[in-house]
Amino acid sequence: MPIYTIRVEDDIYVRPAHWALARGSGGELYSIYSYASPPAPDKIGVSISLDDGITWGVLFELTDPIDDLRRVSLAIDSTDKLHLTYERWTGANTEAKYRSYSATGVLSAELDLSPGPGNSGVTEVVVDGTDTAHVIYIWVTQPRHITIVNDAIVLDEIIPGFGALGVSHMKAAIDSDNNVHVACIERTSWQANYICRTVGWGGIEVLSVGVLRKAHPAIVLDRNNNIHVAWCNNPPDGGVYYRDKTNGIWGGTQTLSTWCSLPIVAANNNDVITVIFRSMVVPFRMYYRQFIGGAWSSPLRLTSYTNSESYGTFLWAMWPQIGGVRTNVLTTGYAFVFRIVSAPPGAEELKYFASSDLSWIVAPPIVINKSYALSREEL
Repeated sequence: MPIYTIRVEDDIYVRPAHWALARGSGGELYSIYSYASPPAPDKIGVSISLDDGITWGVLFELTDPIDDLRRVSLAIDSTDKLHLTYERWTGANTEAKYRSYSATGVLSAELDLSPGPGNSGVTEVVVDGTDTAHVIYIWVTQPRHITIVNDAIVLDEIIPGFGALGVSHMKAAIDSDNNVHVACIERTSWQANYICRTVGWGGIEVLSVGVLRKAHPAIVLDRNNNIHVAWCNNPPDGGVYYRDKTNGIWGGTQTLSTWCSLPIVAANNNDVITVIFRSMVVPFRMYYRQFIGGAWSSPLRLTSYTNSESYGTFLWAMWPQIGGVRTNVLTTGYAFVFRIVSAPPGAEELKYFASSDLSWIVAPPIVINKSYALSREEL
């Protein structure tokens, strides 16, 4: 399995939250991550690869002299504009924020997403076929949905139907009809839930049962708009579970592991579903299973590193579509970003993992018709 280094520095501790990948119209790869460089506050880095993930350079960084910047998410639109969301940790509160970075290198002003005082966070951004950015996040415990066009908020709404205790651990995906699909954990029952927005928000569908608390849902839609959701029992209770909705009907719950947690899920254009999950005993290990030809493969370890491993989300998005090609849809295989864990301030390594069968509709070699400053910038 090809594995390449995105970044490694002796004084960097890469934060274990919401690393993400996106792919531009020319095949360039972007990685976003949050990291600590004590005693300075936590920063956000965005790196770029122009050779299909083999080598990486720092495109830009977001820093603040006082506040920590953490829990990042990344999406890209048909103009190659990057959409970033993150949490600003002020000491008193966490605040949900948004910025964009254009293909010509213009960084937008920071946009505050929170409706008022109180902790906001666990943000995620996805883009639809009109280049509208959809941000889901939690304000206190309330699930919210915001749409952003030209760096301005167009719609700001509560995702309805959840109780007073709200939700945790929200993840989102957009289908080929621009509908928004959300998987989350409802905080009264602590079960995995699903809800979809078409013209408006539909009803809540409960995916899990049992007395153990659920956590960390993941969601992806395949090329036929079938829905695939994975979740786990709240650690330290092990257990990874999966359900799919095909032709409008939910399948039964399938147990993928009884001794792991923290799943992520991906699809590709060959209708292969990949789920990665992590062991719960230090040193942490990454394992995966694939649904191919109507059956799940056995759990296999992904790497042979001796230190603990931790990972972000898969590279997969229905949009953008440029010239009839969905540039963030993989033909075969899967790709994601992960880190090799060491005690801070040790030599943290942020890695790009590409499966041996990875292929793209827009394949390398990459033709870049724009220029990038690959030196570090502090913005």
